[in-house]
Amino acid sequence: MSTRDGFSIRATRLQAGRGKRPGRWVGSVVLVLLLLTALFVVTIFAWPAIDARTLKAEECQVEHAEAASGSPGYRTGPSSPVVVISTTDGGTFVWSDGVTQENMEAVADQFTPGRRYLFSSGWYSRVVMRDVLHRASQLESFSEVSG
Repeated sequence: MSTRDGFSIRATRLQAGRGKRPGRWVGSVVLVLLLLTALFVVTIFAWPAIDARTLKAEECQVEHAEAASGSPGYRTGPSSPVVVISTTDGGTFVWSDGVTQENMEAVADQFTPGRRYLFSSGWYSRVVMRDVLHRASQLESFSEVSG
């Protein structure tokens, strides 16, 4: 191997590549990844607001309701008390507003099997949670249907 000023030609070639800027595609890939990450983070924080503005009411017959602790399938978190409501014609819903460890059984007892209720949930809960992920919909409100 020949040398020039104490450096081998091979070392000179390696150093010559260090000053080059990466290709345009690397910058584009990084930019796309940053934009997707930002969109993901913004969407996570926007979901509750989107859900609250896209309410839709469904009339369903309650099969049974039970007190439970939340799980990853529910927006309330792993240890939050919730009431899980199973219906014969609308799937499964989760009610968490005002539910505590102390009152969760009493809240579950408010739902009478065989009776019809009007359940309101947002777009994210209806479409993403129930239809896409096959999880329970988070209820925004409910009322018993009279008659």
